[in-house]
Amino acid sequence: MLTSRIDHIDPHTVLANGEVIYREKRLVKNLPAHSYPEKALNTVKLALDFVDRLEVAPKAPPTKGKVRVNVIEVKLGSALTKRVVEELEVTSSGHIKPDAEKGVMYVGVINRHCKCDAHSTGFVKGLPLKAGAVAQTIAHDTHNLIYAGWSESDIKLAIRRVVEIQGGIVVVANGSVVSEIPLKLAGLMSIEEPEKVLERYIDMVEKLKAYGVNFEPFFMTLSLVSLPVIPELRITDRGLVDVKKGKVIPLIAES
Repeated sequence: MLTSRIDHIDPHTVLANGEVIYREKRLVKNLPAHSYPEKALNTVKLALDFVDRLEVAPKAPPTKGKVRVNVIEVKLGSALTKRVVEELEVTSSGHIKPDAEKGVMYVGVINRHCKCDAHSTGFVKGLPLKAGAVAQTIAHDTHNLIYAGWSESDIKLAIRRVVEIQGGIVVVANGSVVSEIPLKLAGLMSIEEPEKVLERYIDMVEKLKAYGVNFEPFFMTLSLVSLPVIPELRITDRGLVDVKKGKVIPLIAES
C-alpha cells in the first residue's frame, strides 16, 4: 500500500501479488466473488419457537415486591466490569423489572451454536441505550448471541431478526427493526460488497445516535460482557460468572 503520509493513512495505491488492485480511490481490478461452504453461512442454530417462549425477564423467588440483584456494571471503552448489587422491583407475575432511573437494563446470552436452548438472563448497568434493544452475534470469545435492552418484545424481535439473517447486529425500537448489519459468514463477517457494508454501518451509527448511543464503544463493550476471563462479573449462556472467584453465581444477591 502506498500513502503520502504515515500519520494519516489515505491509500493512493494498493498492490497484491505484484498487481495494482486500487489506485486513486478506485478499484482497478475485478475481483471474483468468493464461494463459502453452506455450513459457514448457517451458524445461528436457534429455533424460532425457542425465541417465542424465551422469558427475557428473570424470575424472582417469592418476595414482597423488591429483590437484590447482582448486576454487571460496565464503563464504555473499558474491558473491565464491576459486580454491583441493585434493588429491583418484581412484577405481580414474579418477574424482575429493569430500572431506567438506575440505568439497569436486561442483558442475556443464548448459545447459538447448537439447538440446546442454553441461555441465561440478567441485568447490565452503564450502557447508554435509551430505548429498544440491540442483539448481536459478536460476543467474545464464544461468539454466542448477546442482547441488551429495555423492552422484552423489542429484545425478542431483535433476536428473531438475527436468526433470520443468520448473524449480525440488529437494532430494534418501538416494535420495529431500525437498522441491521448482516454478518452471515460465521455470524462474524459480512459477505456483501464493502460499499454495502459501509452503507449499513453508517446507517446504524446515525440511527443509534437518536437513542443516545455512540456505536463503537457500545458495540465493543457489549461484545465483551460475555467474556468470562476478565474481572469482575460477566454473563454466559450458563449464567453469571464471578471471574475473581472462578465460579457461576446466582442472579439474586446473597443477603
